[in-house]
Amino acid sequence: MIKMFVSRVSGTQRGSHDVIPLWRRGLLTLVLLLAATAAMATPASLVLNDENGKYFTGGHLEFLEDASSALSLADVRNAVYASRFQSVDKPTPSFGFTSSSMWFRFKLENRSATFKDWLLEVQYPPLDHVDVYLIAPDGSYELMRGGDRLPFDARAVKQRNINFRLHVPHGDSRDVYIRVRTDSSLQLPLVLWNVPAYLEAKEVEQHLMGLYYGISIGLLVFNLILFLSTRDKPYFYYVYYLLTYFLFQATLHGLTYEYLWPDAPGWANTALPIFMACGTIGVTEFTRSFLDVGKSFPRLNRVFTALLIVALATAAAAFIAPYSLMIRLGTLEAIVACMTAFATGLYAVVKGIKQARYFMIAWSVFLIGSILYSLKTFSVLPPVFVTEYGQQIGSALEVILLSMALADRLRILKEENERIQRQATTLLEARVQERTSELDIALQKLAEANETLRELNLTDPLTGIKNRTFFNERYAEEWRRAVRQKYPIALIMVDIDHFKSINDRYGHLCGDACIRTVAKVLQDSLRRPSDHAARYGGEEFCLILPHSDPYGVAELAEDVRRHVQDREVVFGSERLKLTVSAGVAIMLPGQEEDPDTLIADADAALYEAKRLGRNRVEIHARYKLLTMCNDERSVQALY
Repeated sequence: MIKMFVSRVSGTQRGSHDVIPLWRRGLLTLVLLLAATAAMATPASLVLNDENGKYFTGGHLEFLEDASSALSLADVRNAVYASRFQSVDKPTPSFGFTSSSMWFRFKLENRSATFKDWLLEVQYPPLDHVDVYLIAPDGSYELMRGGDRLPFDARAVKQRNINFRLHVPHGDSRDVYIRVRTDSSLQLPLVLWNVPAYLEAKEVEQHLMGLYYGISIGLLVFNLILFLSTRDKPYFYYVYYLLTYFLFQATLHGLTYEYLWPDAPGWANTALPIFMACGTIGVTEFTRSFLDVGKSFPRLNRVFTALLIVALATAAAAFIAPYSLMIRLGTLEAIVACMTAFATGLYAVVKGIKQARYFMIAWSVFLIGSILYSLKTFSVLPPVFVTEYGQQIGSALEVILLSMALADRLRILKEENERIQRQATTLLEARVQERTSELDIALQKLAEANETLRELNLTDPLTGIKNRTFFNERYAEEWRRAVRQKYPIALIMVDIDHFKSINDRYGHLCGDACIRTVAKVLQDSLRRPSDHAARYGGEEFCLILPHSDPYGVAELAEDVRRHVQDREVVFGSERLKLTVSAGVAIMLPGQEEDPDTLIADADAALYEAKRLGRNRVEIHARYKLLTMCNDERSVQALY
């Protein structure tokens, strides 16, 4: 076509003058080639359809720098400026800190039969002014303004990122022009959504943000509690650093503007460099206190003092100084502070300071994330996920690792204190070894005497079995255990029949022999370590039988009665036959049950046996049915 056009022009010229000079033909051909190349380089339209709910605009964008910030929409659409637009060669346009305004344009074509309204989202909240022009084919346009210099309610959707609603009817196309002017780093990560896809994505994003900041706040509170309990300065500076750093992160990502001060756009801008400077103060003071820089590295301590002074000055100046200057200075200070903390930690590791190990690992992770983010801010690296969220990823790991570092530091200090105490103890022991040895012997004898005294206190001197004191203590313990573990406990009350008559006829010594005989039978009848026999009082005894079935308890009581009946008591020339009466009670105790109930039931059963003629075993009426159930499953069913 170019050759045909040249030929036609050449033919026309031959008709009126002479042949066109060769150099003019060459120049005309070059101009036409450049025009064709420019037309071929124009980005394709962004086609919207029903299949996709999310579109990245990077490959469809062109940009124009407006150094004077004086161009209007009509100016940039004029042929003179329209031809100066350049294609964006990155997924996301990024220009670092610039005083120029930037114009962007792309073309939309809506082939979606479902969606006419789309949301254009700017995924970088700190931009000051973002003006979007939606131009119809007839030349009319709709102007929408956004940015963090405008009230939060001005946004199409009340969300942390700047966003605009674009109305494009089915089958229509629109030219979109965007003008951006900001004192912050200028980058324009644009994403176009249909409404359902946008809402779904933002719900997931909100959950992730909530998880990140929820964990952060939890760790902050945890370390604050540790500071209040230990009064250790590093914990205080760490809590301060966490607070300011997470406020900086929340401000950078538009969360504080959304939730804390949506009606204060001026403060939303001022807060970012202030929180950044305060974070630098936290880094400086935490590192200085954690590594004890003033004592271990006096020269480096001067560097930390200088950083602290500069950061304090920056935080104060941010209230009145230009934002563009303060954000650059704050970013530079943060880089220097992180590098200084890293270098100090490395130097401490080389010097053999133990608590510097976790510290170095934590700051290595965070430093990598911070460097990636800072290089993105200065347009050295593109604003991709790793660079955009580098500080958040690094900080999440850093918080955990620094908490471990603080715990490790306390452990090291504890071990050091213990080592000093051990040395002092060794020296003291060397001086008083003999006295200590004598004291140990005396204490051992005292312990043995106490144990013997306790055993005597719990043992009946006449029979050698346990006494009433032991019964009271052990019964209370077994009752509580039975309630807790939900198993039955049984008591057998045993009383010597006609004991008063024996005493009156044969004397108390003979009565004592009878008591010893019955005690021996009871002691020999115990089948398990958990069973206990005790002299309850006078000629009365009691057996504690935890975890017993009703039939077995009744059988044991009958065995005791029979063995006593079959045994003779030899006292001098006298040979006596004894009988006993026994009362049985068993219960599955509950929380509301009174332990005395079981004792009273066993005692009542004993007196019933006495009333019915003695030399017999009687089971309390409420438990009598249980003894008729020799099948274990039947017994369990009763409970």
